[in-house]
Amino acid sequence: MQFLLEIVSTVVGFSAVMLAASLLVMLAIRVLHYLAHRRATGLASLLGAVHLKYRADLDPAARDGDAQQQMFVSDVLTHPLLLSAASRGALPTGPSQAATRQAAARAESITEQELVLVLKSFAQAGLLPERWFVDPDSTVRSLYKYELHVGSWFKAVADRSSQEFARESKKLSWLISALVVGLVNLDAFELALAVHRSASAQAALADANPGLLEMADRLAPAEGADGFEVDQEAHLQNLGSDFGQLNSLLDIPELELGWTHSRIVRSIRAFQAKDQAQPAPTPDADDPAAYRPPPIQPIGLGALLIELGRWLVGLGAAVFLVAQGPPFWADLIRSILTRTNARVPRKD
Repeated sequence: MQFLLEIVSTVVGFSAVMLAASLLVMLAIRVLHYLAHRRATGLASLLGAVHLKYRADLDPAARDGDAQQQMFVSDVLTHPLLLSAASRGALPTGPSQAATRQAAARAESITEQELVLVLKSFAQAGLLPERWFVDPDSTVRSLYKYELHVGSWFKAVADRSSQEFARESKKLSWLISALVVGLVNLDAFELALAVHRSASAQAALADANPGLLEMADRLAPAEGADGFEVDQEAHLQNLGSDFGQLNSLLDIPELELGWTHSRIVRSIRAFQAKDQAQPAPTPDADDPAAYRPPPIQPIGLGALLIELGRWLVGLGAAVFLVAQGPPFWADLIRSILTRTNARVPRKD
């Protein structure tokens, strides 16, 4: 029974570190999306695609990104229906790409029903504004035809935009996971061993679980979200404290993360020092119980190559595990703690 409890504690601790690393990746992705105005670009692209699809047959001179398309996107996204009260002042005007991006940044979201209401507010005598089309013919500008088009194509275009965003985010997640793993030298095999052999690390990680689970719930996208978070600034309000909390967990000495005392660095030093005598370790006079890495044992070239291969496999495994994302690790921790009758914060 004691052995099983140790295994459970190791799995929970290991999962906590993976959850912290995946939360770090999520925060980094959100910062990049915010700085790149990804939500604004996504909304503008969605509306531009809907408008271009309508004009493809009825307005032969239409081109992707032309002035008419940009004017349509700008007019729709600056409509008061789509803006929060705090965003209704100093609205951008004109068909420029900068104005369109600024308008999209102010809009929170758009649905099929909202788009139809916006179109009706612009229509006069059943006709949409001439500035949205190269051909001013009344057939092209028909509000009735445009409503039918929105009903037929809006969901399909929105779904395609969400899928493209999800694919882009997944690729970015793998890339940043690799960067995080490389920066902290997160060797999955060594991490599991470090957690298993250190009761103090297991205790520290167990204490950190409630905060990690709370953060995972807070940062998780709403159910049914299309990927373009509505209020990105709200998601970034606790950025400093979140990064600090995650950094303190990854900085637990017994986990041996980082490069200074890592196994691969010790192996390289051991190979370099194979012909040198090693001094006996001396205790820390100020803190005899302070954590110290194991002493270096000299090794040969073959052992070093084996260590390098094992290390690379460990890094690759860590990248794969971190890229699974916070929901996976949060659910796993909850499942384990629930089955072991541990106290765990419930998901609202």
